[in-house]
Amino acid sequence: MHSWSPVFYLRFLAYLILGFGAYYALQPTTQVMYMVYPILWLLYLVLLQVYQRFTYPYAPLLLGILGGMILMLSGGLRVGQIENRLEQAQSARLDSVQALQVILEEDFRLKGNYWRGIAQVESYRRGGRWQDARAKLLLYVPAQDSLLTQEKLLYQSRFILRGKAQLVNPPSNPGTFNFQAFYRNQGMVYQYFAKPRRYHALPSAEAPSLFGFMYALRRNLAHIIDSRLPGEEDQAIVSALLLGIKNGLNPEIKAVFADSGLMHILAVSGLHVGFLVWLLHIIFRGLLGLPYGKGIYTGILILLLWGYVILTGSSPSVLRAVCLFSFILVGRVWNKRPNYYNLLAASAFYLLLYDPFLVFSVGFQLSYAAVAAILYIQPRLYRLWEPQSWILQYIWALLTVSVAAQLGTFPLSVYYFHQFPNYFLVANVLILPLVPLILYGAWAMVLFSWILPLSQFIALLLAYVLRGVLFLTSLIQDLPGATWDGIYWYGSQVVLMYSILFLFLSQLNRPRKWVPACVLLLGVFWAILSLNQAYKQHTQRGLGVFSLYAKGLVYFYQGSEAILLCDSSHRPREKDWQYTINPSLHYQGIHNIRAYHMEDTVSNLPKRILGNQALIVWGKKKILWAYKPLEETDLHRLESIQPDYWLLSKNALEKISDSLDLSTMGYIILDSSIPPWQAEKFLAKSTPWKEKIFLVSKQGAWKVSF
Repeated sequence: MHSWSPVFYLRFLAYLILGFGAYYALQPTTQVMYMVYPILWLLYLVLLQVYQRFTYPYAPLLLGILGGMILMLSGGLRVGQIENRLEQAQSARLDSVQALQVILEEDFRLKGNYWRGIAQVESYRRGGRWQDARAKLLLYVPAQDSLLTQEKLLYQSRFILRGKAQLVNPPSNPGTFNFQAFYRNQGMVYQYFAKPRRYHALPSAEAPSLFGFMYALRRNLAHIIDSRLPGEEDQAIVSALLLGIKNGLNPEIKAVFADSGLMHILAVSGLHVGFLVWLLHIIFRGLLGLPYGKGIYTGILILLLWGYVILTGSSPSVLRAVCLFSFILVGRVWNKRPNYYNLLAASAFYLLLYDPFLVFSVGFQLSYAAVAAILYIQPRLYRLWEPQSWILQYIWALLTVSVAAQLGTFPLSVYYFHQFPNYFLVANVLILPLVPLILYGAWAMVLFSWILPLSQFIALLLAYVLRGVLFLTSLIQDLPGATWDGIYWYGSQVVLMYSILFLFLSQLNRPRKWVPACVLLLGVFWAILSLNQAYKQHTQRGLGVFSLYAKGLVYFYQGSEAILLCDSSHRPREKDWQYTINPSLHYQGIHNIRAYHMEDTVSNLPKRILGNQALIVWGKKKILWAYKPLEETDLHRLESIQPDYWLLSKNALEKISDSLDLSTMGYIILDSSIPPWQAEKFLAKSTPWKEKIFLVSKQGAWKVSF
């Protein structure tokens, strides 16, 4: 008990997260939880009074159990409140309204061909009547609309949107990004794609607010950065580092930093906040000598730091860092020596109490994993060698921090991003010393923007440093074996890996006889899971149909190889490869991909063109693919071929009569090149065989294993 007392918030945090899990496992109603909550508190207070007045040996244990139950119930209640709010938003049926009135909750950012941002629905019109509503949605406004300027898409701007919103759908292909879960965790279940002349701006009559001021400041700072720095890449990097604005980062910059193990530099986090705290300390340390100066100094720094949270968009990593620094600053007012593990747990506890869905945020998980690992591992690594030179001490400190952070985050990084940067140590030693130069240079550039020659001179120096950073990161990215790609772990493998790391590191700190056996046993379990996954991928064989808008794309897979076939008029775009085809196939353990058109000769894939259909034999199964409008002769072939799978694309349904006998068919798949309305019509007139008909445009990707 005594060893846990300095880190009591760690227990609080564990109970709170257990409460989240218990809510989803048991699904209690909030009414029941509200009834139980005061009863638990009453029991706790009564037992506390008994313990204080009488000697009762089991009182501490019972108090601990009741306190844990109260914290768990608090977690369940908080999740239940947010889930109820989402259910109310979904029950408003914004996908069946005539119009919406919304207010923007942030400045919109350009993303591809759309301005995109979060809007709060204030009211909706249904049946000619306006009704109040409370729901958030993701709003897309076309960038090419000449009637709209960015000035109209700012925080607190109001719009009337004609037409209905759409529910955010789950992923239609396995292994692709789950936008539905991502936006639901941010409190959104709807999206709206605005069309020209289907929306208009309303006059804004909002009173000035702190958030409005901070958004205006952010715009002004971004404008200064863009006007001073010459290159678009330089502007994008500084805006990301200083303000958390990432929409200017092109895929090439993101790739070069990710492959070098430096992506954390582009996300405003504890590193950036730490440098800001040091700068603020230099500016305001004179207050410490005044009466009540320590309290004034602490108050100013905390206010400025939380203002910076708003300024940078309130990302989980910034919230964690500022919350942690706030606790440290407050503790120093009372000359308290902080326990950093307890403060880290306290920051997570209060952030999750405010927004439980942060626990699902990748940034939140990586941020806390990195800091926890640095706190625990870095001091122990640093003590392994004591260099005499201050330069070697600095380099050794950078190396140990980088290794500790990577050890803490690599299981999560592999799970979410499926790659590992092999030269992260080299990259961090070379680039991290330049980060304070960039940050302080950028702050100096904007703070002295009113002295134009000085600001321009600082911008020139900053540009040279940024070019050096890009050169070094590109050099590291081009090294052979820069990344280990295509790693796919199960969630159970991640848990096992963290358990192995924790036991191994605790053994180094305090040896115990039973720990090596546990590490070995967990390692065997991890190896069994990995070998089982590898075996399944090696022996897999079958075919699948992708769900791509207005495209028919079929793949035949065996082991880690796949053959893709498409009609020449349905060639996948680069974005299809990047966001759908590659992620989906890699998720299935398929990395060797060959793409062909239907008319091409394909080795290892027996294929014969029969009129407007192609007969393909794969795994002793007959697949008949109708990729052109079917003629009578094509339909007559069906009885003689009797395919196991009949794939229909494009206009293949045009001449199929209602009386066509489908009883001799195997499974019938209508791919996503067939419009949903046409697929539904075919299904309606094929009622006797509807159980063996699959609509890709409605049900998502289809796959079968032989």
